[in-house]
Amino acid sequence: KEEQTRTTGTFHKFATLATVSRDGHPHTRMIELVGLNPQQGGLFFTHKNSEKVKHFEYSSHAALNIWLPQTHRQISIDGVVYQISEAEAEKSWNRMPRFMKITFMASTHQGEISSNEVLEERKKQLEELYPKEIPMPATFVGYRILPQKVIFYEIQSKSFPIKHIALIGSDDWSICQVEP
Repeated sequence: KEEQTRTTGTFHKFATLATVSRDGHPHTRMIELVGLNPQQGGLFFTHKNSEKVKHFEYSSHAALNIWLPQTHRQISIDGVVYQISEAEAEKSWNRMPRFMKITFMASTHQGEISSNEVLEERKKQLEELYPKEIPMPATFVGYRILPQKVIFYEIQSKSFPIKHIALIGSDDWSICQVEP
């Protein structure tokens, strides 16, 4: 909340998502977090044909790194990823702005394109096809990363950074400060 208060303009929660491919190679990409809380973890949406979904099929373990530039804080989450229900995904789809829905549907994640004009043309066709409501496509899927370990890191001016680690136990979190 403090980060949001200090941010001028639109506040977006972006994070770096790290996954591992079948051949053991790590991959990172920026995602937009739709929600984040200690009980349910981080919520994000993606295309069913994306590389990250292929990685989740191989390994459900992933990591998120969230940098909060206004407060000089970082949150790192290690956890297990699971797909949310179609009904929950549809609730989020229905709240999305129209332009985001069209943009999502224009990209099929099927491979190479000759230029961005291909996507722009698809976008135009979709806008004509759906003049009003846009139904949620089967390719729109949501995931949560359920935290198993969370690291909170805060940079201090003229002093040591502060680092806390939170680990999930059988029924509660244990938190301790560690050396940075």
